[in-house]
Amino acid sequence: MERNKKIRGIFYSAAYNYIGKLISTVIIFFSFILIVRILNVGDYAKYTFYLNAVFFVTLLLDFGLMEVALRYIPEYKEKNNLAAVKGLLEAFSKIVLSAAFILILILFLVRPVFIFLKLNFDLSVWVLFGIVVFGCMRMVSIVLVNILNAFFFQTYRITVEIIMAALKLIAIYLLLKCGLGAWYLITAYAILDLITSFALYLRIHGLLAHQKPLLDNKSFTRMFKFGINEYLYKLFWFFTDNRFDIYLIGLILGATKAGYFAFAAGIMNMLVDWSPGFIIRPVISPLFISEYVAKKDFNRIRFLFRLHNKFLVFITLPVFLLLAVLADKIIVYVFDPKYAHSLEVLLILICSMFFINIIIPLRNIISVIERPDISNLSNIAAFPKVIMIFLFAKMGGISAVAWAYAFSLLLILWINIALLKRIIALDYPWGAFLKITINAIAMGAVVYLCRPYIGGKISLFSAFIIAVVVYLIAAYFNKAFDDEDREIFNRAFKVKLWHF
Repeated sequence: MERNKKIRGIFYSAAYNYIGKLISTVIIFFSFILIVRILNVGDYAKYTFYLNAVFFVTLLLDFGLMEVALRYIPEYKEKNNLAAVKGLLEAFSKIVLSAAFILILILFLVRPVFIFLKLNFDLSVWVLFGIVVFGCMRMVSIVLVNILNAFFFQTYRITVEIIMAALKLIAIYLLLKCGLGAWYLITAYAILDLITSFALYLRIHGLLAHQKPLLDNKSFTRMFKFGINEYLYKLFWFFTDNRFDIYLIGLILGATKAGYFAFAAGIMNMLVDWSPGFIIRPVISPLFISEYVAKKDFNRIRFLFRLHNKFLVFITLPVFLLLAVLADKIIVYVFDPKYAHSLEVLLILICSMFFINIIIPLRNIISVIERPDISNLSNIAAFPKVIMIFLFAKMGGISAVAWAYAFSLLLILWINIALLKRIIALDYPWGAFLKITINAIAMGAVVYLCRPYIGGKISLFSAFIIAVVVYLIAAYFNKAFDDEDREIFNRAFKVKLWHF
């Protein structure tokens, strides 16, 4: 009972987190539509280039700090060791700022290489400096978010996130209306990240103000080993990620083709970022850790693993299937017909990126057992992907690049499962997966029959409503969750809402 009580509390926090995130992501979605509709394909490629450059800088400055915060702060909180938390926060600040200064110097030295590649983007000294500074701001805000997540300060964090998303939408509208381009948008994001960091730090400072920073050498060595492996994983993950593929397409096929691929990849990256897997991972991962730290019992972890997988597939499979059935309609009526050339790439990415939802629960297990080297090894998938892109991009275009990316994702999934099975028995809920698949197919069939009647935004929205209703009815009669699962969800929500 004590276990279920704790799990109910965490899932209530996760549900609240998801609702808040949903509000902010709806705002971000409208921001994305504004950018896609107003910028031409070439300018959108430039915008993506700068945005991904900032993203890559956050990876360079990461050093595993985000995962260290997510892995060890829940442990210190469980032991009421706030002095160690403050020590971690001070160490994070020194590491990020020192690394940012060194990176600026390195970029100035290698700038001639970027110019030689003729990427057709502004790479002035000030732009390179800005990319590093903006990436540093982004990194700091992400670390602070993970610290708040570890303490389950969901209300404050979500409130800040919603306000910042609204300000971002306003900034995008005003900048585009004034005819200002990609770099001004990136600068606006950086300013908002700075404001976000300040707001988040105020909440953390109040908690740790009277603590003296204390971090013993043994703990530091343990965290350093874990963090450096996570750092290598994320750093090399960039080369397996589709954001890196945009650079390769720009180099091989030109900026316009890169813009088409970036559009499809942008939609899917947003969808994955908004999925329950990514949104509730900062809440669920501390639960995995605290449960294991309390009893050192893998049976408790396996129970959470099954429940987490069921929940993710239940939510994400119908969404991905619905997007696949209506992909062409969504491009035309929601975004812009000029991106119709991205349809085939979008369909390939829909089918392949669904499996990221299967990888996320594995990452929680890896974090609990402190084996990030498994994730590092899976990044070898980047090598065959890059080779395939250089061999087949000119022949098969951006679709060939999408297939190469799909192959790399499946290879990453296989490597993670194969290596983890040597340490812990992974118990997947195959029966639940089958029922969810049947329910999603029933929904997809009904929506497919509605396709001839979709001729605008209103009819498209109506098809979405029909899809939700059909799926929930099918899930009600063909239940994928057992009684214990439903009891956990219903007690968490304090209302009997979960009948699936």
